[in-house]
Formats: sequence, structure tokens, C-alpha cells
Amino acid sequence: MENPFGPLIDQFKVSQSVTPDAASVVESVYIKFGTFCRENKSCVCVTVSSGSKTIQSWMIDSYKLSDNVYQEFSFDEEIEISSCPPDWNIEILCTAINADDGVALFYDDEKVNDSFYVGYKQVKGSLCLDLKSKPIIDDFDCNCAEKNGLISVVIPSYNCSEFLERCIQSVLNQTYNNTEIFIVDDGSEINNVEKTRSIVSKLKKNSSLISLIEFPKNKGAPAARNAGAELAGGEFIFFLDADTFLDKKAFETMIDSLRNHPECSYAYCDFKWGEKIISGSPFGKERIKRCNLASMMSLLRLADLPEGGLDESLPRYQDWDLWLTLLKDDKIGIWTGGCLFETIVRENSISSGGSISDQEARKMLAKKHSSWADIKIL
Repeated sequence: MENPFGPLIDQFKVSQSVTPDAASVVESVYIKFGTFCRENKSCVCVTVSSGSKTIQSWMIDSYKLSDNVYQEFSFDEEIEISSCPPDWNIEILCTAINADDGVALFYDDEKVNDSFYVGYKQVKGSLCLDLKSKPIIDDFDCNCAEKNGLISVVIPSYNCSEFLERCIQSVLNQTYNNTEIFIVDDGSEINNVEKTRSIVSKLKKNSSLISLIEFPKNKGAPAARNAGAELAGGEFIFFLDADTFLDKKAFETMIDSLRNHPECSYAYCDFKWGEKIISGSPFGKERIKRCNLASMMSLLRLADLPEGGLDESLPRYQDWDLWLTLLKDDKIGIWTGGCLFETIVRENSISSGGSISDQEARKMLAKKHSSWADIKIL
């Protein structure tokens, strides 16, 4: 697991080698930091080199680093990697005068066969860093006939009419507006159903591509999402909770990521949950087997949604289950970065997991994926 406080650097250089993916184009480097700078006097220098050749260096004031999130260092020009790439060396130096102004590097201490050095001290594990890259694909045409670009938005709602209009309006206000919307009322109380009907009727005046499905009894969020997915006709699908509001560039940002990364099945982002920012991290096949990297509110290629849709037997962690199920077919995600939606914190809401505990949910998920995922029971 990632240590919350990794090794502290001040005047020591820290380095680790990485191997870029063969036949790819590297766009940037991600490194996870924790900041200890108190006087705003220290800087962090990151240098990427291959052999004796420096590829690029960056210098940033350490107080500008966000704590406990990946910092992205983008190359001036994308770097094309050959079929037999050499190792790269990533070197980090903090110019702090003393430890109080230093920077902590996060690291994965489960990688017991890996190590790196802080000064002359060997640290067991692997730095939390990653390369953002995309494969080289010849003759890819993102405007081909089967790519209609329509996003099918499915909104399950259970006694959530007080937030629903703002939620739907956040879809209608998108800079990318090729969307259809399915609201699935999951057996709400009659007063909520009537309010939902009124909201849908009102907003249909602005968009005819809004539909309402009503369950006579509560079936749960996975069943509601699956009902919407069965009607979806888009190239992409987005499951949006009714108490969640999108940034106006959410769809534009995520669809651009999927267009630029045709090897990826879904795009995910950072988000705000109440007053807390939930920061994502670059996708990793081994990492997602240990922790959930992506919210259910990610943009997914509809063709990659598993047959039968979401597992309705899981009352929680349907998102993590979906990503693990996709990974079995080697279908991966892409992290867009950026906070692209906010969710209201409510007791027993879909986002909070309802009545089932985190521990119970993890046990159910660990049992389903016991042969290959390393799901910790907290």
C-alpha cells in the first residue's frame, strides 16, 4: 500500500528507473508528493534522462505542490518510443535548506523487490510515479462511421428530487452537448415521484432527449443503472448520481481523453465529495487490483459494458467490480486529472454506499475476484 508519509528529501537527490511502454508516445510524468514546506523557500527539480542524455527538466516551488496527489510534469513535445525502449532515469531534488521545508515522496512499500535511495539510505519499495503515454496506432480515424459520439447519461434517483433538476441541468449545460438522458426513478415515495415527473416535463422543453423510467418498487442503484443502459443508444455511457453536479467541461475533457487514447475503455477524474477533494491517480493494472481508482461516474465506451451490465448482487463497489471485470479482458482506463464533478454528502446515499459497511462490501468483492485481485479487508 502507499505510505502516507514517504521518505523526506531536502538536499538529497532521489532517483528511480522506469521503462516506457514499447511503441508508444509519452506525454508526461506523474509523481506523488507530500509537502512539508513551511517557509515557501524550497524548490523541487525533476529531471528525466536516458543514459547520459537529459530529456527534460522541470523546476517548481514546493509550496505550489498539492499535498497527497500526483503532480503532472508535461513534456514540451510528446516523445515517441521505439519497439525496444531503453530505461529512463527520473531524478528528484528538493533544494530545501532544512527538513521543515522538505518534501515527502509517497511510495508503494508492497513492491518488496524494488528499492530506491534517499542519499545513501536504501528505501524498500517503489516511488509513486508513472508515465502518461498512449500507443502508436496507424490510420486511426476517430470520425469513422460507427463513432457517433453520443453520450447516454443514466441517472438513478431514489427520493432525490430535491437535487435532480440541478443534476440534469448540469448535463444540459455541458460544452459537449451530444447527449441523451435517462432518469430511472427507483421506487421513490409518491411525493418524490411527482416532483421528478414535474422536473422532467419542465426540462423536456429544452431537450427532447430526456426520458423517465419508473420502478414501482425499489430495486437498488445497479438495477436502475442497468435499466437505463438497456435503452442507451450512444457510443459512450455515463452513470450519473442524482445528487451530483457536473463541471461544464466534464464530458468534453473525458471524451477528448478517450479519443486520444483509443486503447482505453473508460476515462475517470478527480471529484469533490462534500468539502473533500477525492484525487485520482494514473491507471495501473496492479494498482487497481489493490484499490479502486475510478468512480462509477466515469465515461465508458458502451460497447465495453459487460454483457448483463452491472452486478446487481453487489450493494456497494459496483464501480470497482466493473473495472476489475473489464481488466480481465485487458480493458483499461485513463485518468484525466482535474475535478470534474461534485457530489452532495447524504446519509445512505448511493455514493456513500447505503446501509452496507465498507468491510462487508470488500468481503463480497474479494470473494468474487479472489483468484487475482488483492482486496484488503480493512
